[in-house]
Amino acid sequence: MPSQHAIQTALGGYQSINELINHDGRLLVQRNITHEALNKIDGISCVKPMGAMYCFAKVDAKKFNIKSDVKMVLDLLSEEKILLVHGSAFNLHTGCYFRVVFLPHQEQLKPALMQMKDFFEHYQQIE
Repeated sequence: MPSQHAIQTALGGYQSINELINHDGRLLVQRNITHEALNKIDGISCVKPMGAMYCFAKVDAKKFNIKSDVKMVLDLLSEEKILLVHGSAFNLHTGCYFRVVFLPHQEQLKPALMQMKDFFEHYQQIE
């Protein structure tokens, strides 16, 4: 349970994010994996986040015939069982974007990113 992780700090124990964000820290490694994988997908680009625990990716809507970013993420969820947050959820109504959180461990993150790549290699939104 997530609350178990708070017990150590609540009882005066050591807990810090520093080990997670060092040059070989888990979060930094996962951020780099996610950023690199997204930019390797033809039609998707992403600026490397410097403080967030997610990547915000831009999708070439014309390439994928996307009229609705909501439908895009629902298609991905239906086909690959991967849930993203669509850009319009953040009041972005021009362009096509999605947010992907890179908190899952590499063992879950890498296969999910490969599934996303496979999905977008053949995706064309049908109205």
